[in-house]
Amino acid sequence: MFEYVSPFLMEVPTNRVVKKILEKTLFKKSDFSAMGSEPILDDQEFRTVSLQLKTLGLVRIDYSRTTTGVMDLLWSLTPTGEKLMIEIRTVRATGTNTEK
Repeated sequence: MFEYVSPFLMEVPTNRVVKKILEKTLFKKSDFSAMGSEPILDDQEFRTVSLQLKTLGLVRIDYSRTTTGVMDLLWSLTPTGEKLMIEIRTVRATGTNTEK
């Protein structure tokens, strides 16, 4: 889950935005559109995910003022989280040809 959400945390999104990102990422929208509904991540499960990521030292979740002046929970990467994001999201070359 961290792999999916971490690049978005560089924009310091609200709790609600992070939940929407996870819902769209974890559940294929096409599966739900056939049923006429949107994917929903259970609030308790989302809180467990947020607590786990915070406990692992990957994210900070602070109650702070948004750009619109409203108080909300804002997510951001910790230095540890940023390092892990770079490690897991960087596309590496699969091999090099050293022959001439």
